[in-house]
Amino acid sequence: MQKPPMTVDEHEALGRELYRIRNRLQRIGVDLAERYGKSNLIGRLALEMHRAIDPVRIAVDSRFAREPRTPAEKGQSMEAPK
Repeated sequence: MQKPPMTVDEHEALGRELYRIRNRLQRIGVDLAERYGKSNLIGRLALEMHRAIDPVRIAVDSRFAREPRTPAEKGQSMEAPK
């Protein structure tokens, strides 16, 4: 059985968490690239690892936008990640 769709609050909380994870991975990637060089395999992979989260964020946002909302949820505004 499929779980019910995310509420606006759950979606916003997940968005904030994915945003934090992406930013943390970006900082780690820059640090590794500076240590090992951007052309080194470790450096290249490190610089790209934060980009792996973006397709997940986009897919979750798209799915959330297509899911039905209750009248109370329709009135709630979506905030940008902090």
